[in-house]
Amino acid sequence: MDFKIFTFTFCAVFALILILQSIQKTKANARTRWIGFCIAWVLTLAFAPLVCPAARSILWDREHIGVEYAYIKGNFSNDSHGTGQAVFQMETDSNWNITFDKLNSTLFWYFMPPESGKITVMPTFTAGTASLKITQGGESFAIQKVPLTSGEEVSVDISAWNPREEIVLWLVVSHGENGNITVTPVK
Repeated sequence: MDFKIFTFTFCAVFALILILQSIQKTKANARTRWIGFCIAWVLTLAFAPLVCPAARSILWDREHIGVEYAYIKGNFSNDSHGTGQAVFQMETDSNWNITFDKLNSTLFWYFMPPESGKITVMPTFTAGTASLKITQGGESFAIQKVPLTSGEEVSVDISAWNPREEIVLWLVVSHGENGNITVTPVK
């Protein structure tokens, strides 16, 4: 269980119990308040582990992606994440071509969706794994995720996305070697 989620849930449940306790109209002495505080503590510890998975499934069970995860060529400051060796990107209106000797990071490309509502992806790499995540409208949630297998062309249906707004493709490569990946919007 994620520590941040546990802490948030613990504090929320504990605060709720204390608020409910303070709403009582009886005048309690210090001993009664201390006992109530201990009961609230025990109840919070008992219910927080049950609430966390439910909250996680509703609020946090979405894949996040954003520029903070991206590899920036030649920039090894805090603005760059991951590593790469001989990473080259060529972006045109008709395709996005990525070649690399080694890559363990994320690259991204903004483009307008084609009228056909489809793109093709042709990945080749000798080692590692790769996937394509798709976002739109400033969202950092990857609503659509496509795993990529070396040597297998994949056709991706993006017709559900808004055709008048830019789409962002995020190429996520883990420990990739000798790669060439081409993304082509189908006209």
